[in-house]
Amino acid sequence: MRIRIVRGPMLSMPAQAAFSRGAPVNETSLSQLPLATKSMIVLLSDDPSRSSELAKAMRRVNARFVIAPFGSEPCRIDKSRRVRAIVSDVSLNAADKVEWIRDRLDERWAKSLPYYCLLDQDTSREHLQANALGATKAIAPQRGVQELESALLALIRTPPAPSALLQADDAFFSIFKAARGGKDVSPAMVSSCSSFIETALRDLGVRAMLEMIWRFDDATHQHCMLVAGLAAAFSMSLGFRSVDAQRLTDAALLHDVGKSRIPIEILNKPDRLTDEERATMNAHPVIGFEMLQGQGHADEVLAVVRSHHEALDGSGYPDRLPAARIPDLVRLVTVCDIFAALIERRPYKKPFGGDEAYGILCGMAGKVDLALAQAFRPIAMEAAVHARETA
Repeated sequence: MRIRIVRGPMLSMPAQAAFSRGAPVNETSLSQLPLATKSMIVLLSDDPSRSSELAKAMRRVNARFVIAPFGSEPCRIDKSRRVRAIVSDVSLNAADKVEWIRDRLDERWAKSLPYYCLLDQDTSREHLQANALGATKAIAPQRGVQELESALLALIRTPPAPSALLQADDAFFSIFKAARGGKDVSPAMVSSCSSFIETALRDLGVRAMLEMIWRFDDATHQHCMLVAGLAAAFSMSLGFRSVDAQRLTDAALLHDVGKSRIPIEILNKPDRLTDEERATMNAHPVIGFEMLQGQGHADEVLAVVRSHHEALDGSGYPDRLPAARIPDLVRLVTVCDIFAALIERRPYKKPFGGDEAYGILCGMAGKVDLALAQAFRPIAMEAAVHARETA
């Protein structure tokens, strides 16, 4: 059944009445809201009265719930309004409603925010649909209010990311949006994002920056930001000149840009890919390389986009390059890319601890540059602390 606060034994009447921190407001007033002094939760709804009761039931969540009714126009919220999460209380059985949810999640302000999807029924079909939408968590109706409240409580108690990382997040979203829409991704766009990442890294350090990036919920988005953060830290550790450090971070940001053209159902699939899906996914280096040609990017950056899955023993893809044809910048990003993939959490696998991930990386001698992997150790050990705490 759909979560309906007004019926069934799920909540008592006193629980409904206990929410006293301000009534939810309609989406039409979102752009006029004053800057938030408390966190905001955007609640997408095809039944605002029901969703209002749902919000009232979240009596322990110290946040303002803002209801965006089905059919409403884009929300146009800026990052300063402290939106912490998106919840959908919308039927997934109607194609137009699913598309509306997707459109709202695609808005610039919504990217990288946690997204909780309340289901009508606890079925495989609905879980698959929620995963296709990129849900952080799909919440079955029998656990709905309690599970959502617990998730939001944990989220609200976590401090928001600092401004430099939010700016990097925003800039990276613009890069992927342009790439997905067939528009140019200029070197200036990428360099701007790199500068924000480097500022955040100096302000936070590796460990704290990883903790912040881990909150980004789109898997590809999170991965690219993580690889870029590791690459920026690696360049600092190696004592790179500013121009070389920025080029490495630029390349790391763009390495998976070809995934902007991979179907979302494959990118967000919760299970392992089929052989056919894997072939589609493995096309992303060539897609990204061809997409960026003629847009002013350095040849070294383009080489990273195309060749970051090559291996020194010639077993990589897409070109099975021998070691002599794999440039240093590619080798550097490959080390960061592999380590990031090992410590990331995915629906189909748990993350490796940082120490174990570093051991696996060094065990790939012959495929990766062992000297660079060994030089990466200080960064890996910083990440190891984070990975142990989030495993």
